[in-house]
Amino acid sequence: MTAQIINQKGQVIDDHTQELDRVLWDKDTFDSNASQDNLLSSWLIINGHDDLDAIISNLQSVQHIAIHFPNFADGRGFSMARALRDHGFKGHLRAEGHVMPDQFHHAMAVGFDDIAVPLDLAARYGEQAWQDVAANKPLDYQSRLNPIQA
Repeated sequence: MTAQIINQKGQVIDDHTQELDRVLWDKDTFDSNASQDNLLSSWLIINGHDDLDAIISNLQSVQHIAIHFPNFADGRGFSMARALRDHGFKGHLRAEGHVMPDQFHHAMAVGFDDIAVPLDLAARYGEQAWQDVAANKPLDYQSRLNPIQA
């Protein structure tokens, strides 16, 4: 296991998809693989700089997408996840890479099913950090604007 999988409850779970092939997004490779239906049983790995329009036009050939986060400051993966869900992707969507516990609620809000955290980062945070953020509703400014009902 090269990553720790965090589910929507903040729990570490077994990766039931670890036996699937991993195909890095490339339009030419994707077109040849999609025509053979190879991607239905594979993870399509995409990055924040990939052509989202081309990916969206081929969603019917994919059941598993992992969006790679190369560092904590690169939030393009969140936008891609929301766009994929908005365009009807109903398969498994995973955030993969440098995602911190304080990004957990946003990751779930944009449509990720789980988060794959590299083992070195997982050791830094610990499972309890993920469970703590999952258990607490994120604070938002809207809730502070509503007057308290007496």
